[in-house]
Amino acid sequence: MTTGSATARWEAVAFERDEAFWGFVLRDDEGRVHVYERTSPDGTVRRVAPAFTRFEHAQLFVDAWPERPVLTRGPSYDLGALDALAEGRAVDARAVEDAWLFALDVLDAAEEGDDLEMPDEGVTPDEDEVREGLSRLARVIEQLDR
Repeated sequence: MTTGSATARWEAVAFERDEAFWGFVLRDDEGRVHVYERTSPDGTVRRVAPAFTRFEHAQLFVDAWPERPVLTRGPSYDLGALDALAEGRAVDARAVEDAWLFALDVLDAAEEGDDLEMPDEGVTPDEDEVREGLSRLARVIEQLDR
């Protein structure tokens, strides 16, 4: 995506749910989460979001991109707030809103989130919907460096 002397800028966006589910996904300069198609052994094609446990590994991935975008560190999202909500525990509404927006961005990029919605500002998402979203998120995140 290089036009003239302008260089594309991507972000490595950090996420963490627990010790087993964390890392960086890539977001391009238009705010879209990077995904690609993956074919499973049974021939099913699905879209997945590549994730990396180290910023340096994300950098190597981006360096191989033809446009060679500049990679910077982006925001971080604590998905533990979504787990707490799904389990019926008290949560910080702002943390839930931020984490749910991140989850929806990833799911939308992978074409897995069309039926999940961001509630009105200040309204907490439905617990069942959050559980479903977290399940889908675990399916679409593909750790490339583990």
